[in-house]
Amino acid sequence: MITIKKNPETVGKLKVGTSAATPADGEIIAGKVKIDATDGAGGLVHENASGIKIGTDSNTTTGYIGTISNHPLKLLANNDGKVTIDTSGEIHTLGATNVSGNLVVGATAGVTKGVIQIANNTHHATNVINASGTILGAYAFKGSDYAGQSVAAAEAAITAVAAADQTQASAATDLLFWTKPQSGGNSAMSNQPIERMRISSTGLATFSGGIAFSQTNASGTGITSDASTLSHYEVGRWTPKYQASAGNDFNAITYGFQDGHYVRVGNVCTVTAHMRTTNVDQTGMTTSANLLVGGLPFPAATVTGTNYGFGALSVGTSYAGNTPTTIKLSEGVSAANLQYGNSNSNTQVGNMTVGSSVANFIGFQFTYQV
Repeated sequence: MITIKKNPETVGKLKVGTSAATPADGEIIAGKVKIDATDGAGGLVHENASGIKIGTDSNTTTGYIGTISNHPLKLLANNDGKVTIDTSGEIHTLGATNVSGNLVVGATAGVTKGVIQIANNTHHATNVINASGTILGAYAFKGSDYAGQSVAAAEAAITAVAAADQTQASAATDLLFWTKPQSGGNSAMSNQPIERMRISSTGLATFSGGIAFSQTNASGTGITSDASTLSHYEVGRWTPKYQASAGNDFNAITYGFQDGHYVRVGNVCTVTAHMRTTNVDQTGMTTSANLLVGGLPFPAATVTGTNYGFGALSVGTSYAGNTPTTIKLSEGVSAANLQYGNSNSNTQVGNMTVGSSVANFIGFQFTYQV
C-alpha cells in the first residue's frame, strides 16, 4: 500500500511512504502517485509565497506540465538550471556560469538524426500564403552589453524570407545573412544588423561587401581593399565615341556603328570596341587637339605618372593621315589617346577624314585598372 504522509522533521515536504508513521527523509519507496481527474480538471499544483505556480494537466489528447502562473519554466540537470522556457515561448539553454549551452537534435551529439524546424504557421484567407519579403523563420545571435544584460538587437542573424508572393503553386524563398558593423559607443548595442549576403531562390549568391580570398583580410567595398579582396564583378556594354582633348567638340558627327563590351573583375576592366563614322564636321574645332576615344565604362585608377591601359588596334583605316595603331589610357580619366606608328605621338583631330563618307574605322581591346 502507498500512502502520502507529511514528514514532521522536514516542514513543507510530502513523502511517498508505507504505513510507517514517519518515513525516513529521502527514503525511496517503489510505487506511484495517481490523481484521478476529469479531462482538463488539472492535477498537481505547487505554489510558493511569491505566487509562482507549477502544475500538471491533461485532456483527451495531450498531457501538460509547467508553470500556470506568468513565470518562466526552468528545467534542471545536476541541480542546475539548464533549459528555460520564458513566458513569451522562447527557449534558452544556460549553464551555471551563464555560458550558452548546446541544443542537440538526434540520438547522439554530432550525428545528424533530427531536424530543427522553424515554421511560420500564419493562416491566410486568400490564395497568397506569405507575401514577398515575409520572414519565414530566423536564427538570431545575441551577446551581452557592458552591464552584462542581453542586448536588445541581434548581433547577427540568418533569416529565410519569401522571395515573391507565395501561393499553393509557387513558394520560392531567399536565405539572408546579417551582421552588425563595428562601431563605437554604448549606442552601438542597439544598432540593427545589415544584410551582407543573400542566396536567392535560383541559387545566386549576392554579397554586399565583396569576397575576401585571405583569412587575414576582413575588408570589403566601402571599408578598405587589398590584393586578396574581390569587391566587384560586372559585365556590360558601353558606347565608344570620338572626342577632342581640347577646344570645342565635334560640330556634327554620325556613326555607321559604335559598339563596346566590357568585363570588370575586381579593379581590372577589359574593354573591346569598334566604330566607324559616316559624317564628320569639324567646324570650329581645334584640329591640333589630340583625338580621343571616350565613353569608357569606368575611369582609370588615379596613380600619378602611371599609364593604366595600353593596347594595339586590331583595325585602323580610312584616316586622312597618322592612322592610329595603338591606344593609351592615362590615370584618372575615362577617355584614351589614339597614337600612331612606333612612337608616342598622338593622332590629332585634323587627321580624321571629314565630310560624308565611310571612314575613321577602328577596333581594339585593352585592359586597364580602375
